[in-house]
Amino acid sequence: MAGTSSGTALAPALAAALAPALAPTIRPIRAFAVSVLRVRQLSEHFRRITFTGADLERFGPAAGAPTLDLRIKVMIPSPGHPLPDFGELTGTGLEAGWYQNWLAMEPASRGSMRTYTVREYRQGERILPPGGAGAAELDIDFVLHGATETAGTGGPAATWAAAAAPGDQLTVIGPDSRAAGCAGIEFHPGGIPLGHNRHILLAGDETAVPAISAVLESLPAGVTGDAILEVPAAADMLQLRTRSRIDVRWLVRGSHTHGELLQRAVRAAVVPAACQSGSEPEAVDVDAAILWETPQAPVGTGNGFYAWIAGEAAMVRELRRYLVRDAGVERNRVAFMGYWRLGKAERA
Repeated sequence: MAGTSSGTALAPALAAALAPALAPTIRPIRAFAVSVLRVRQLSEHFRRITFTGADLERFGPAAGAPTLDLRIKVMIPSPGHPLPDFGELTGTGLEAGWYQNWLAMEPASRGSMRTYTVREYRQGERILPPGGAGAAELDIDFVLHGATETAGTGGPAATWAAAAAPGDQLTVIGPDSRAAGCAGIEFHPGGIPLGHNRHILLAGDETAVPAISAVLESLPAGVTGDAILEVPAAADMLQLRTRSRIDVRWLVRGSHTHGELLQRAVRAAVVPAACQSGSEPEAVDVDAAILWETPQAPVGTGNGFYAWIAGEAAMVRELRRYLVRDAGVERNRVAFMGYWRLGKAERA
């Protein structure tokens, strides 16, 4: 009987020691199979699609954390072909080589990959069945870029979104909330929580509107600054919510050159101080390289200023040049992202 007692005592300790080895690896990103739950046409150029899925409860940053400008990959099926099964393609979870494995597939059938930002994520209540009341929901605002339901004049994502209906399926690749950290968030103004001395500039075209909207909703009351958004038409001026004292300004492009009004407004909002200038940023060929730099602003310097600019790459490059060279803003206080390039196919 003594032997039985000893074995019983050792069992919990042995199980605890083996638990880390037996536990499944939680990778920072994973593939989420989702389906369309709702479609809402916000304006001529914005269409909000709400997705749900069986394991969408595991999506996003840690529970309760804001998504801010979280980037995700949206895998669009090729017409007449189902999307590949990413579980079978990569094994358990999204392993390091999943992208190369996907690229090696037949281009006509593997689908298209596009990058979007999360407009809103609602975790739900962890109840079954998936897709029922209380299930997690993910909103993505698609810019249609001229695509219509009857004429596929836009890219693959805009064309898909223009015709999307409840029940349509695709795959979203994004962060697993159970993993440490959250890949894809670029908004790093420095200092958490944001203090009352924080002054923020958010600037972008229509492709940056979803991210700016989500960031504005997360900012506390003490933050001041400017949010400047350039959109194609007056109907695209969406209703935004914020507790902050950020001044939100919409610019209707109309017949103006893309980014012309936005650059003018940023120059008016950030005026160089007398005898203040900075160095010339390195030149970036936006036709050959990705324009992307998102440093984390240091705490306690620079009067709390932080700039976040995104949208068409050539426009973003000029705004960054103005802020760093002409206005003398420290480079580590300017996050800039070329989401797309005018006249060029979008890069995944």
